[in-house]
Amino acid sequence: AYICWFFFFPISSFLVGRLAEIVMHYKRDADNEAELKKLVTIDVTTGFYNAQGFFRKLDEEFLRAQRYKTKFSVLLIRISNFDSLRKIYGEINLVRILQSTADIVSKETRYPDVKSVVEGDMLGVILAETDEDGAKVVVEKLHRFMDSVTTEINGIKRVIRISPSM
Repeated sequence: AYICWFFFFPISSFLVGRLAEIVMHYKRDADNEAELKKLVTIDVTTGFYNAQGFFRKLDEEFLRAQRYKTKFSVLLIRISNFDSLRKIYGEINLVRILQSTADIVSKETRYPDVKSVVEGDMLGVILAETDEDGAKVVVEKLHRFMDSVTTEINGIKRVIRISPSM
């Protein structure tokens, strides 16, 4: 009996430790996979979805609207003078201008609306359960707040005129 206990405790301790190590390995892999999925669909600059995330959410919204017979609108916002802003302020400051523009879009749309960077100079917003009249209200509100963007350039707060096309 003593000999059985002498072998049982060390072997069981070893096996439990090994099992815990395997479980931690699988948990770490699952966490890494979730983080990678998030990174693949999120734009680092704005925190909005990127084009891949946008079109995935658009598919989901389309299927949901079909199933429940609801409406939705898609709003595309292009910064018409994007190339001019790049030439004037440079790439680093252009990122700040885009972040400020994204902040305005985020503040002036509802939380559940899906916001994304479709291209470098284009933002997209999926307005769930919003018909054409509701989308027009959002467009008017965004035009009012997006004609000029306040952002910090070279340590100085500046008001930048952007030309949004919606």
